[in-house]
Amino acid sequence: MQGVSAISSTHFSRSQVGYIDLAGSTGGFIPDAEAAAIYVITAGTAWLQLGGASQPAELVTGDVAIVPCGDAHSLCSEPGRWEFEPVRLIAEQRIREFKRFRHGAGPVRVQFMAARCTWEDFRVQRALHALPSQIILRGALDPGGSSVASLVSLIDVEATLNRPASPYVINRLCDALMMQAVAGLPDYCVRPAGHPGIARALRAIDAALGDEWTSADLARIAGMSRTAFVQRFTRVIGQAPAQYVTERRLQYAAKLLRVDGVSVAEVADRVGYGSLTSFATAFRRRFKAPPARWRRSARALNPG
Repeated sequence: MQGVSAISSTHFSRSQVGYIDLAGSTGGFIPDAEAAAIYVITAGTAWLQLGGASQPAELVTGDVAIVPCGDAHSLCSEPGRWEFEPVRLIAEQRIREFKRFRHGAGPVRVQFMAARCTWEDFRVQRALHALPSQIILRGALDPGGSSVASLVSLIDVEATLNRPASPYVINRLCDALMMQAVAGLPDYCVRPAGHPGIARALRAIDAALGDEWTSADLARIAGMSRTAFVQRFTRVIGQAPAQYVTERRLQYAAKLLRVDGVSVAEVADRVGYGSLTSFATAFRRRFKAPPARWRRSARALNPG
């Protein structure tokens, strides 16, 4: 994939990493910048909203979100509540002075790692601008040996060690994290010049998997008629819109089932199924086992 080859060139990033706790109802606004932003949600629920997006994307513990092109956005403990600039805090600290920032008053509601990555090479910048405005890796830190989880853990270790070489090591680890995120994207998620409307629809689905999406809703987001949208979506993606939405919901449900303390009923609700029976039926059709049995099998294969 072009994005991976560009990012993996000899032109490495310069990355800054910080750890932020949001207490109470607050959040941070990040203005337009020629820098990619990476957020790793380690505890709680956060809301990511790009400047031009009408609805924020919900991020839960274990999710990783990337804003590759530096678009203006906010990250909040409650939708629409931002009061400071976390990237400015990160930029002003030196990585060898590792510490955790806290903002707001009251109990901590969200904990996250934030990274700011810049590349001077124009080929990397061009590749990043070909990506979706936001990339959300659902359940990236869930048990199961995820390479993204391993990279985040290594960043944590290096930031805590505060060795003289830590800034350089973290630069390379952030490069690898970006490459893993881009490599995991289907080809159609790299915005083709001829299908910007389809890209908008895909981002909307991913940001709100629990919504009751219809082809008419998605066609409006894409700026197309319903008939034209369904035809183009099916041609580009290889599935009809309804089939694609169902597949994305069930894939995310499978990731959620690996998380301790999340019931099958809660998983069904979070991925848009109002009926536990209909969720179990759809899940069994896709994964050849009921949700509870699939969860036990998955944990047995990937303990801890």
